[in-house]
Amino acid sequence: AARPFEEIRSLSWGFNDQLELLKNKLLYVQAFLDDLGTKSHEEKSQVVKLWLMKLKDVAYSADNILDDHAYELLCRKFEPKKKIYKFFNISSSDNNPILFRFELSYRVKKIVSKLEKLEEEAQKMGLKQVKLAREAVASSIFMDGGDQYIVNLNQVRKHAAASDYEFVGREIDQEKLLEVLCNPINNGDLSTIAIVGIGGLGKTTLARRLYEHEKVDAHFNKKKVWICVSENFDIERLLKEMVESLTSGNCNVTNTGAVINKLQGELKEKKFLLVLDDVWNNNLELWDSFKNELQRIGDIAGSVVLITTRSIGVAEKARTVYTHKLEGLSENDGWALLKHNVFVSRMLPSMTSSFEDVGRRIVEKCKGVPLALKAIRGLLQLKKHPSEWESIERSELWNLPQDDENYILPSLFLSFKNLPCLSLKQCFACSAIFRKDSLIDKGQLIALWLAQGFLHESGTSMEETGEKYFQILLNNSFLQEEIEDDETGEIMLYKMHDLVHDLAVYIWQKDLLVWNAEATLHNSFDFRHLVINFGETEIEAKTPVGVNIQKLRTVSFWGGVPRWDMLICAMYLRTLIMANIGLTEVSPAIGQLKHLRYLDLSYNPIKTLPDIICKLYQLQTLSLQGCKELKQLPQKLHKMVSLRHILTSDYVFASRGLQQFTCLQTLPHLELRDGEGWTIDELEPLHQVMGLICIKGLEHVKGKEEARKVGLGRKCKVLKLSLSWAYVRAASSENTDEDVLGGLEPHPNITSLELASFKGMRFPSWIMKMAVNQRGSLALLSNLTVVKIDYCSSCEQLPTLGLLPCLNILKLTFFHGMESIGNEFYVGDHDAPVYQSRSGTSEQKCWPYATNLNAVQLFPALRHLLIWEFSRLATWKPPPLAIASTAFPCLETLKVGGCPQLDSIPSEIIKFNNGSLTSLKVYRLSEIKTLSQELPNCTNLQRLEIWSCSKLESLPTGLQSLVYLQILDIRDCLSLDSLPQYLFRGLSSLRELIIDGCTLLTRIPTSIQECTSLEYLRIKNCPLIEDPVPDLSRLEGLVTLTAVNSGKLMTSVLRSISHLHCLKDLEIGGFEDEEEFRRCFSYITPSLSNQSLIRLTLRDCANVKLLPQKLQLILTSIKYLIIQRFPALDQLPEWIGDLSSLEILEIWNCKVLKFLPSTEAMRRLTQLKSLQVGGCPLLKKRCQTQGT
Repeated sequence: AARPFEEIRSLSWGFNDQLELLKNKLLYVQAFLDDLGTKSHEEKSQVVKLWLMKLKDVAYSADNILDDHAYELLCRKFEPKKKIYKFFNISSSDNNPILFRFELSYRVKKIVSKLEKLEEEAQKMGLKQVKLAREAVASSIFMDGGDQYIVNLNQVRKHAAASDYEFVGREIDQEKLLEVLCNPINNGDLSTIAIVGIGGLGKTTLARRLYEHEKVDAHFNKKKVWICVSENFDIERLLKEMVESLTSGNCNVTNTGAVINKLQGELKEKKFLLVLDDVWNNNLELWDSFKNELQRIGDIAGSVVLITTRSIGVAEKARTVYTHKLEGLSENDGWALLKHNVFVSRMLPSMTSSFEDVGRRIVEKCKGVPLALKAIRGLLQLKKHPSEWESIERSELWNLPQDDENYILPSLFLSFKNLPCLSLKQCFACSAIFRKDSLIDKGQLIALWLAQGFLHESGTSMEETGEKYFQILLNNSFLQEEIEDDETGEIMLYKMHDLVHDLAVYIWQKDLLVWNAEATLHNSFDFRHLVINFGETEIEAKTPVGVNIQKLRTVSFWGGVPRWDMLICAMYLRTLIMANIGLTEVSPAIGQLKHLRYLDLSYNPIKTLPDIICKLYQLQTLSLQGCKELKQLPQKLHKMVSLRHILTSDYVFASRGLQQFTCLQTLPHLELRDGEGWTIDELEPLHQVMGLICIKGLEHVKGKEEARKVGLGRKCKVLKLSLSWAYVRAASSENTDEDVLGGLEPHPNITSLELASFKGMRFPSWIMKMAVNQRGSLALLSNLTVVKIDYCSSCEQLPTLGLLPCLNILKLTFFHGMESIGNEFYVGDHDAPVYQSRSGTSEQKCWPYATNLNAVQLFPALRHLLIWEFSRLATWKPPPLAIASTAFPCLETLKVGGCPQLDSIPSEIIKFNNGSLTSLKVYRLSEIKTLSQELPNCTNLQRLEIWSCSKLESLPTGLQSLVYLQILDIRDCLSLDSLPQYLFRGLSSLRELIIDGCTLLTRIPTSIQECTSLEYLRIKNCPLIEDPVPDLSRLEGLVTLTAVNSGKLMTSVLRSISHLHCLKDLEIGGFEDEEEFRRCFSYITPSLSNQSLIRLTLRDCANVKLLPQKLQLILTSIKYLIIQRFPALDQLPEWIGDLSSLEILEIWNCKVLKFLPSTEAMRRLTQLKSLQVGGCPLLKKRCQTQGT
């Protein structure tokens, strides 16, 4: 019944009555499916089950007939008609519209006949027809208070997220595990800890709380990795995901050794936390192999692997030092969770004893499982009388067979059964085609629902219906928020709990087959959805025996190269997913899949698409994200008029004809070219476009009038706009940037604006005054949350941004023509009248439309501000005095850099921000001599970085009040000669201190001795440091210490080394001569050795000819020894052969080095795995001469 009947009827020849009859019959089909399709198998007799299978089969056939007719109509529109039709040529029905309609009419009659027979069978079985038309369903959900229902559920979720009720009853578990994590039982080695419990108890939630806890952050120095393992415990995959998590990039290396090298570079002998979520591996050998690979990273003492699992056997095989068994919530805690989530919505009357009595009985049936309670709450919120709760409590579904695998299924199934309509239930079941634990994109999921015909227009678009369905599933805990954008807080990806995924598979068990090479197929006649899982992309997928390929509506490849001869047999396929399987080309055979609605080719190295793909006239979604090799879309793509979403992550070139995509809602990232391909005016008819518009190559647009033809101001669903010009252009090209941008004014609904390489001297008026209209009240782009403007090298004035009420992120970079920032940045460049203070002693100009100064805030929502590479910026004025106290109240991160002529940053930026600032970085402010005296008032500051401020002479006093400061990083401040005496006295949270390249610095305050939380200390290239130097022996938590070219400090380092029991990594060097080098190491005695040190780097010692023997006293446990830039060193001592733990020896740039230790000494290094030598020409020459 998903076919648009009215359109088909008006265009059909001779069989309108049959189509109308088929329409009515399918409405009855829907009624039966709604009444019977979602009942448990235990509720239906075998006869009814068989009848229902036949009914569904006929319904699918009917839908296929209607689809054939719809495709035929599109073919007649886009394909040239044949000159002569041979009426009696049976084989030519594809090219003969008359014969096609006769054939279609016959098929319609046959289907109607089958449906009538099934109706007769239903009457004999006593089945009741529930006449529930689709329009009525939609009306009951979304028109009669349905939107209010969704709004109220949103309020519940927001309130719950903001409170601790979602974590009720787990406080003791958290405290116990925190204690074990931060004080591991096996502190001298890698420890493994397990959280064990049945599904749905909240193991992942508890692990996530621990992972994000500030104590864990501090203990592991934020060296943390989270991996969702599930059933795929592949060692190489886990190691690669560790690298990707630590580096925030892809790990493309192909062998385990290279991956380990990357991990060594990232972890640097620091303890780390590795969370393995949802583990099923109970293979002891596999666990031991994985831990052996982790040991290869280096010394990992104090590191912890935290696993969550349902099986105590998994914990035993993992050799855990502590296993925490998670139990169900108590009845009181369970009731507290349910009560809070249900009654906070105010959809129900105030709680009475009647509600509580039945509510507690429901809690008991949920067995203290939080997932069950969260699932049932969405249902209870809609029931406004205790009797309705009692009906739920008495449901027979609670009595479904239960065991360790599906014990939670009844409570979830009860919530599923009470979803408001059949379409929504179908949408939920469709989620079964995703891998368990996979991340789900909302837009992708809704597009899949659309492709299967589960969404229908009823006063709103199908996508809007999908949004509402999605929200209902989210509110009922069938979906969970998983990953959000770090900057905007926008939820990017979602996830389905594995038990909820099990429910989806249970619902679709007769329709879905997940097939691999080892699977044995039984009773596969009715499968409509096929998932092919071979694991290895190079294995060619075979045809699953027993599956009726022609009936398939979905084929999804999790692995395996597709066999196109199999796919073309799936003639009624609606969804084809071939993402990330190494596909290099798309076969022309794809053009035969004429009913395809959803095609996902993303993340494949495809360079071109075959032209025949344009015959997929009914395709709605084409996903090409991550196809970096693909630069151009097919030339006749405009024929695919049903396309609603073209998804790309890179710019592509398109031919003319975009204006024909009148259904298009998601545009690809488009590139304009001069004189060829699509033109910008083709976007004007695309009124349905929503989300992001991203256009590159705007230098090819001729002027304002041409740009206006886009009609951006009328596209109210476009929320994000990204516009860019070429950075390098021909000198002869005309600069029309100001006019073009002036014609691209968007609708006020826009929330994100990005501009790049705009060459105009001024922004157009809609940008300059985007926060205010001509009368001064809020107007224009007041919904903006993100503004990013890059490489506007000619621009001389910033737009007015200070009054944007929702602006959250502001990034302005590479404004090389900007000389000053003034009032225009805050309130606009207006002729302001004189404002006299109350005392009458001072006058201050203020902008003209502030009737209530106390009500005005500048940048009221801004959290992140970046001003970067303003090479000519000399003046940055503060906000107007009358409103300065309202400026930047929410600012969290401030980065200002690359402004060599700027001598100050307005102190008002941080003065009135209510302590919200957590991170401040200043870089290459060459004229600045001091930082704001307001800095000590930023009491929540956690990170302070000061780089390359060559004229900075001092730091503000009072910085010791920054009790939450964790990182202090000062580099290349060439005029800084001293630090405040008591700088470190109050910095009780400081974990990382870097002072590098401050060549005039003479003292390190002795108050550094009080920073007992310090783990990383680097003082480098500060050659003038004199006595008294601090006693570093009190810094017992130090793990990494660098002292290179730092005057007297290096002596203090070697004197203190025996007290630094946690020290693992020491880098020291920069001695002027051999005497100073030997004198420093003379302080080392056997009693002052260090057993924890595993990595030593010696560097930059110009006149040292021989390494002192006393050095070996601190190398008893050394695994890594690196010697760099010893230009006078001619040989390595024999005692190196006594370093029994040495695994890696590196020697770099020792120009006169001729000799390594003797062969006998080198052979004693039994643990040595790697010897690397470079920049040692004499040694290289000698080895070549001797043939070694």
